[in-house]
Amino acid sequence: MLGLALTHTAGVDYEPLVRDRITRPLGMTDTVITLNDEQQTRLTQGTRRRGKPAAPWTIPGLAGAGALRSTVSDLVTFVRAQMGYRSPGVAAALAEAIASTHQVRARGGRLTPALRVGLGWMMIPIGRDKLEMLWHNGGTGGYRSFVGWTPATNMAVIVLSGNARSVDHVSAGVLQIAGSWHKP
Repeated sequence: MLGLALTHTAGVDYEPLVRDRITRPLGMTDTVITLNDEQQTRLTQGTRRRGKPAAPWTIPGLAGAGALRSTVSDLVTFVRAQMGYRSPGVAAALAEAIASTHQVRARGGRLTPALRVGLGWMMIPIGRDKLEMLWHNGGTGGYRSFVGWTPATNMAVIVLSGNARSVDHVSAGVLQIAGSWHKP
């Protein structure tokens, strides 16, 4: 719904809005909704749980609900920006907008009292040291993704999978283990 509200307010479609305001300024050339021919050749076949081919879902009118396709390289750039690393040429206003997405907007309920929610980010303490992890996951037909990091350690995990099985648990586990090695 946020994507729909943003496009309505801006008066442009979601893909050019994201491209012009986020991906182009950050130098993320491989984060798109509509894959070009070269990008299409690099897309692995998505699969269901038993390895049968699966096609990505299309949700016309709700592109903000998961239509973006990306690469690990672009997501590294994105996470670095989230961590506060500002590349030359990135406007201060964009860096400030990125930081504002980490502000808590809602809290978990009875079943998830430690969960907090920002704009597009979930926040939860992990591990014995209760490191705060900011994360977001995604999925479409035959694919799953996870991006997470711990601000206290500046360590991140990015997982892109060509299978419908969730990668959340293993991704958060890797980040938790990496965080336990870090001693400030």
